[in-house]
This record gives sequence, structure tokens and C-alpha cells, in this order.
Amino acid sequence: MPGCSGECSFGESHSHDHGEAGGDTSSELYPSLFPYIHVDQVTCLNEVEVGSIKKILKPSDRRFDRSDFVESNDGDQLIIYVPFTGSMKVMSISVAAGGPLDDAPSVMKLFTNRMDVDFGNVERLIPVYEMAMAPTQDIVQYPLRISKFTNVHSITLYFPNSFLGERLRLFYLGFHGVYSPLTRDPLITLYELHPNLADHTTSKADTKVDYGIF
Repeated sequence: MPGCSGECSFGESHSHDHGEAGGDTSSELYPSLFPYIHVDQVTCLNEVEVGSIKKILKPSDRRFDRSDFVESNDGDQLIIYVPFTGSMKVMSISVAAGGPLDDAPSVMKLFTNRMDVDFGNVERLIPVYEMAMAPTQDIVQYPLRISKFTNVHSITLYFPNSFLGERLRLFYLGFHGVYSPLTRDPLITLYELHPNLADHTTSKADTKVDYGIF
């Protein structure tokens, strides 16, 4: 794709999901991260109905339900910010779009762990990952390069344009991978720059040290 910056993905490296509402979920490659999305804090820039983005984030067993959708307001661009309640390893993203096909996005750009992406800076920022999307109304699961989506606390999706239309419409957005709870406890000991030796006396039985080389 001309002008692609950052990590790019092309071709047929994705899976299609066919079925009816409430259909079988076995074709999804990885566990759903829906339970770990901080839905109340999800935002979408340029949506017609404010808050409609939250309706297309739903459990996998409702992914064929097309009664709700998010639609672009001015032009065919959307910026979607999705925060998680823990630290994620995001392995794939599922998207159901179109209806008609002209309204389906042609490109998806992804940013991780930043809250400042908007239409004023998105074209200047280098995405963590960028991919061409399939021209279909099916649910498509796009695998990601896992090394770039580890320790993800939030993900921002930028859809810069649709295939042919003047608007963009999405019916389902799903994230898949592995969840780890957030914890700050291990960081506490890093800030004791000048320890008092009297506070750190140990017996010989407590002097075993495990070494790790990184």
C-alpha cells in the first residue's frame, strides 16, 4: 500500500466468519477480551450517534447481531479508543463492516497505550501496525504480530477511509488474546536508592540469590 508507515500487513492473512446471530463461536482463533474492556471509557471520534461505538463491542456469541452499528458522521473516518482493565496480549482483531460494501473500511491503523490520538495528529503519528482490510461484509479476524501487542493497556483504531463510499459503518468489533491483571507492587522496591543496612540484615538461611540475565 503506497505511503504505508510503521508495521504493515497485506494479503489474505485473515479468517472469515459466516453465520447467523447467536451462531457457533468455534471459528474465533483466540479467547475474547470483551470481559476486560473498560466499556464506560471507550470513545469514538466522528460517530453520528455519540456512544454508539459501545453497542458494537459485545460478547462473541452476539457477533452476528447487526441490529446495532457505529457510523461516521462527516466523511468516512473513525478513531476508536478502547481501554482495558488489565495488561493484554492482543493476538487478533475481528471486524464486521459494510452494508452496503461501499461503507466497509479499506485500511486499519493501530496505536497502543496512548490517549492523545485525534484528527489533529493522527496523520503525523506512526502506527504500531497498519493493514489492508478485506472487501467483505463478513466478520473478518485479522491476526496481529504478537510482539507488538504485548502489555497493551489500551488500543486506538484509526479507519482513514472506506472502499468507495462517503461514510463508514461497523457492526462488530472484537479483540482476542490473553489477559493479565494490572499490578504496581513490584515497582515499589525500585525506588530505595540509599537503603539503610540495618533495615536489611539477614540470616545465612536467607541469603540465597537467583540471578536472571536479560
